[in-house]
Amino acid sequence: MESQIISVYLDTNILVNYCSGQDEDIKIVKYLTEVRFAQNLYVSALSVAQTVSIIQSRKAKTKETKRLEINRLQEVLKKITVVGLTDKEIINSFEMYNKLNSIDIEDTIHYFVAKKIKCDAIVTHNKSDFLAFVGNDIKIIEAFTPLIRRWVK
Repeated sequence: MESQIISVYLDTNILVNYCSGQDEDIKIVKYLTEVRFAQNLYVSALSVAQTVSIIQSRKAKTKETKRLEINRLQEVLKKITVVGLTDKEIINSFEMYNKLNSIDIEDTIHYFVAKKIKCDAIVTHNKSDFLAFVGNDIKIIEAFTPLIRRWVK
C-alpha cells in the first residue's frame, strides 16, 4: 500500500490541528512536506479558507495566538500545492450529495478536488466523513493509522 501512494491530499482538519500546534499533526505535516511527499502534497483553496475561518472564529484565542496560527499556515503552504476549485468539482459534489444523503458536502468537494488532481490518498482525522468514497480510486487514510505512524518516525 505504501509504495502505491505517490500523491497525498490533506483534509482541512490536518491543517487546522497543525496550525493550532498539535504535536502529532506537526510531526505528520513536517514529515509529509519535508521527506515523504515534498513535491506531491496538496490541499484545496477551500481547505485554506476553512482553516483561516476556524482560526479566526475561536473566541478563546488571543489576537497574538491567531496571528501565530495564521503565520504557521502561511509558512506550511509554501511547501504544499494549493489547488483551486472550479464549478466542475462543485457541481459534481452537489450531484453526489443529492444522491447520497449520508455525506457532508464539504468533504465531497474535497474528494472531487483530490480526484481532479489524481491524488492516491486523502489523509484525514475523520475517515468516517469519507466512507462514501472508500473503495473508489482514492485511498482514505486515518491520520494516526499504523501506515502514517510508520512514515513518521
